[in-house]
Amino acid sequence: MALEYVVTKRVFGFDKDKNEKYVAKSVRSGKVNFAKMCRKVSQLCGVHRKVVDLVVSGLVDKMAEDIDDGKSVQLGEFGIFSPTIRAKSADEEK
Repeated sequence: MALEYVVTKRVFGFDKDKNEKYVAKSVRSGKVNFAKMCRKVSQLCGVHRKVVDLVVSGLVDKMAEDIDDGKSVQLGEFGIFSPTIRAKSADEEK
């Protein structure tokens, strides 16, 4: 199944002329929770679901530790997870 998307018009804040641009936006087709994902991996690999749960939970915990320390974590072709800061802009430094 291919990834579904829609094309929408947007105005980006960094565009000085405030021109409308067209961008593709993915459309979600549902949600898979942690327990269901562990069951699917368990069936695929032939390992008990609790083992998958423990390994994935351990992976997430250790990744969080490294990311909190300012490191990036690469998981093969799945991607690189890096620390980011999400903040609102302000008129003053404080």
